Amino acid sequence: MPTVVAALVASTTFSLGVWQVGRHRWREGVLAEANSRIEREPVSIDAALADPEAHRNRRARARGRLLHPETITVFELTPIGEEGVSILTPLELDPPASASVAVVLVDRGFVPAAAAAAFLDEDLRREPRVVEIVGRVVPLALQDVAPASERTARRDWLRFDAARPEQVGALQAQLSRPLAPVALEAAQGSKREFPRASISRPVSPVWHLGYAIFWFGVSAGALLTWIGVGRQRARDGQRAGWGPGG
Repeated sequence: MPTVVAALVASTTFSLGVWQVGRHRWREGVLAEANSRIEREPVSIDAALADPEAHRNRRARARGRLLHPETITVFELTPIGEEGVSILTPLELDPPASASVAVVLVDRGFVPAAAAAAFLDEDLRREPRVVEIVGRVVPLALQDVAPASERTARRDWLRFDAARPEQVGALQAQLSRPLAPVALEAAQGSKREFPRASISRPVSPVWHLGYAIFWFGVSAGALLTWIGVGRQRARDGQRAGWGPGG
C-alpha cells in the first residue's frame, strides 16, 4: 500500500509541475504582448476613451489642465523599501472629449514621504496651464456616482485600484467633474525632481516556475520514497527466505 500511495503522489505532483510550466509559458506570452503594446506609438486620448479595453496598456496622448486642488495621494512602497506617495491629479481635457467626460485621472508619479508635504504645498499654488501628457492607458471601473456628491474630500488614500469599482466610485464622488473611463500612468515627469514618473511594466502575479519547482521536488521525494520502500521490502523478503537467493 505505501508504494501505491507514493507512486500516486509522484505522478500527480509531476503532472502539476508540468502544468505550472505550461502556465509559465502562457503567462510569458501574455506579458510579452502587453509590453509590446506599451512600445507602440501613442494613440489619441479620444481613441482610448472610445474603447478603453482595446487600448489597455497602450500609450495615449492627452492635452489639458491639471486640477491641482483635487489631487489625491496614494501610499506607495517601492521595491527597495522607500516610502512615499503616488500623485494622482484630474486632467481637464482641452478641448473636452464630450459633455459627460470632463477629466482624465493622471498618475503623475512618485514622491518620497520626506518631500511630499513640500511638493503638495507648491503644487497647490501652481497656476493651471495647458500641458501634454503621454501615459499608459488604464481602464477605470466607473460607477454611476454623481460628481461632488461627497462633501468631505479625502486627499490621502491608503490605496487606490482602478479595477475596484468601490474605490473609483468614492473618488468620483469627491471630484468636481465626471471621470473619464480611462486613467493615464504618466510616462515621463516634469523637469523638476518630483514626481518621478515611469510606466510600470506588467508582471506576473504568480511565480509559476516556483510552483513548478515545488511540485517537481515533491514528486522527486515521493519517487525516492517509492524506491526506498521497494528496496526495503526486497531486503525484508530476502531475510524471510522468499526473496532472491532464499
